[in-house]
Amino acid sequence: MLITPRPGAERKNIRQVLSGVHSTAMNLQRPYLTAFEGLWTYLEWATESARMLRSQISDRDLDVLNVRIVEIAGLIARLQGLSLDSPRDDRPVDGEIGRGAR
Repeated sequence: MLITPRPGAERKNIRQVLSGVHSTAMNLQRPYLTAFEGLWTYLEWATESARMLRSQISDRDLDVLNVRIVEIAGLIARLQGLSLDSPRDDRPVDGEIGRGAR
């Protein structure tokens, strides 16, 4: 995917942020005790990645990641509502989206 830098953003900084985001994503590829743990971990990574990239790349490019954040948050909410055995997590899904997305 080609990205569009924000006006004034330095390519060196963008590469450093993207490298860090990529490294973190690679470290997340491991077994999780539950699907919820994996989904929450991915949601936190995506939210933090969007926050770090917000000042570097265009809104259109961030929207690609933000769509994934919303999809994963919705999946977590649905799974928690459907499963009687699912762990109840007090982390605010909507709050996570709001902070990461914009």
